[in-house]
Amino acid sequence: MVRLFIGRIWGKPGPRSVTYQDSEFARLPNPTEVTLRIGRCNPAFGRSDLEQHIFQKAFGVVDRMLHSWNQEEDGVVDAYTLKQLKISGQQLARAASALQALPRVHEIVEISIIKYWYDSSWSGPQYPDLVLAEFSVNVPLQFRRSLEQIIAIEVLPFASC
Repeated sequence: MVRLFIGRIWGKPGPRSVTYQDSEFARLPNPTEVTLRIGRCNPAFGRSDLEQHIFQKAFGVVDRMLHSWNQEEDGVVDAYTLKQLKISGQQLARAASALQALPRVHEIVEISIIKYWYDSSWSGPQYPDLVLAEFSVNVPLQFRRSLEQIIAIEVLPFASC
C-alpha cells in the first residue's frame, strides 16, 4: 500500500460517521505532478515496497531521458513523453532479488513513447494533445545498489541492446 501524506483535516464526529467540511479539503495543498498512482494496471501493484520503488525510479529515469530529447525550432517544440513502461512484475521481482546478491543487474524493457508538439509561447504544462507519432523502443536499464539511494537506475546506450 502506498500512502501519501499531504496534510491534516479535521472532521466533526457524529453518531455513526465523521463529517468533513469542503473548506477543510480546500486547505490541503495540491499533490505534486510526479505522484504516481498505484493501481491494478501498474506492474508494481501488490508487489513489495522495493519492487514499487524500483518501478517508480525506472519510470522517472526513462521519463527524464525522453524529456532530454525535446527540441525547439522557430518557437515550436517537438516533445516526447512516456506513455507506458512495459516492465513485468516478474522483471521487477527478478531485479529486486538479484540486487540482494549482485551489485548490478541489467534488464531490457519496452517503452511506448508519444511524440507531440506545442508552441513554446503557450503557458503552463503542455500535454500531448497534438500527437505527431506513437512508437515503441527497447531500452536497456542498469539497476545497481547505491549508498545515497536504495537503488540507482541508469539508461544504458541503445547500442547495447
